[in-house]
Amino acid sequence: MNFYWVYDIPNWEFALLTVGTFIIVAIGGLFAFRRVVQRNEIPQSHNDIVSFYMAGLTAIYGITLGLIAIGAWQNLSDVDANVSKEASTIAAVLQDIKFIPEPYGDSLKAQLKEYTRYTIEDSWPQQRQGIVPHGGTSRLSLFQTTLSKYEPKTKNQEIVLAEIYKQFNIIIELRRIRLINVTNGLPSTIWGVIIFGSLINIIITWFFITDKFSTHLVMTALYAALLGSLVFLVGAMDNPFRGEFSIGPDAFESVYQNMK
Repeated sequence: MNFYWVYDIPNWEFALLTVGTFIIVAIGGLFAFRRVVQRNEIPQSHNDIVSFYMAGLTAIYGITLGLIAIGAWQNLSDVDANVSKEASTIAAVLQDIKFIPEPYGDSLKAQLKEYTRYTIEDSWPQQRQGIVPHGGTSRLSLFQTTLSKYEPKTKNQEIVLAEIYKQFNIIIELRRIRLINVTNGLPSTIWGVIIFGSLINIIITWFFITDKFSTHLVMTALYAALLGSLVFLVGAMDNPFRGEFSIGPDAFESVYQNMK
């Protein structure tokens, strides 16, 4: 069973679902566990002991969750940078093609334009669904075949051709990186640690004894809401191409507009 369906709903619903689930678990457990705690004789140092353990747990879990969140954000930023670089490299190749004589120049420009259009209109919707698109391979192969038929006649043309090949190889490399990240995300083991750690932190709050149960209830709900919002943040950033908080084809669209 996977939870990728959460990326098909708006971010506010995703956040509300995550935070709401944490609050319900926290409050429900508090009502059930409070009776167990009250049955036993409670020493005066009880809350001090609970606070000691909670301080250690929250420190360890906070650092762990923070590092995971930073890693997810760094991965999202790196993928976004690669996408921008892929689009800018296409724009650079387009500029070099202007120095290729006809009929190869027009063919190469049309083929590069078709690859960019496919990436925006066909590839990106598939990526948002977690599907690795393969149609770009045939389009780039056609571009490479056309380029291989062109024979430069001057030294300047040879330099231009060499530069196009260099940039073309970069496009191939960046495209592979983009496709790899379509299905990239945190392993299920890490998600298990995140959820398990959150549950432990919530359970610790149930051990506190307060004069006013309403105060305990509100503090527990707020603490659960904080944990839920942090888990939502990691989840929203986990898959670079899925959900509202994801990488879009804006860089490619900018290049495509210039092609027109």
